[in-house]
Amino acid sequence: MRGKTGVVVAIALILVTGAFAATAAAKGNHKPSVSFTTLYNFTGGTTDGSYVFGQPVVDNKGNVFGTAEGGGANSYGTVWELTSGGTLNVLHSFDYTSDGAYPYVGLTRNKGNWFGTTYYGGSAGYGTVFEISKSGTFSTVYNFGSQSGDPEYIFGDAIVDPSGNLYGTGEEGGADSVGAVYKISSSGTETVLYSFTAAATELIRSWRICIGIRRVTYLGLQRAAGPAAERCGR
Repeated sequence: MRGKTGVVVAIALILVTGAFAATAAAKGNHKPSVSFTTLYNFTGGTTDGSYVFGQPVVDNKGNVFGTAEGGGANSYGTVWELTSGGTLNVLHSFDYTSDGAYPYVGLTRNKGNWFGTTYYGGSAGYGTVFEISKSGTFSTVYNFGSQSGDPEYIFGDAIVDPSGNLYGTGEEGGADSVGAVYKISSSGTETVLYSFTAAATELIRSWRICIGIRRVTYLGLQRAAGPAAERCGR
């Protein structure tokens, strides 16, 4: 399925900074001052990872965290940290079976812990939700495909509510095999909130709803996939 996971590709993580003077911005007659700095070039090998698709996240100490979709010790992707001093550390290398494979999106932070998803792999092969604790301990929160009707192929990130529950979508799976919205409670129980139908997927593929899920209420996604999807990205 993936014939080029071992290809070495250098991916530049770019820091973009911009500044406006308030009065100049108000007048609209000045361009922003923008500078680009390459913080790290990924080698695509076992020591860091390759294909960095997810958005990196910066903590309050200036350390940058993210995922690489490929590479790492097992060629199934990594979770990495780039320290404020410029050192890259691999926090976890995925092995497919026990923890998942190919994390396409970045990380979500909640109370010092990091949450993320993988597209493939896990015990059932349909993707996972994982957590890395404050102390750096990796754990698999849920293996998709463990229950009938689960979402499959998790292409979007996990979103955390104030109570510590996780929400997200699967590109396939659900009751009609065309995608679903899931919830994982703070205690680890997974529930399918909504299974998409053919009519909903004509509007927008379920994996794209991960883009708009931040902008609509969870209740809206549960009750009406069509209208919720229609609002995504607008």
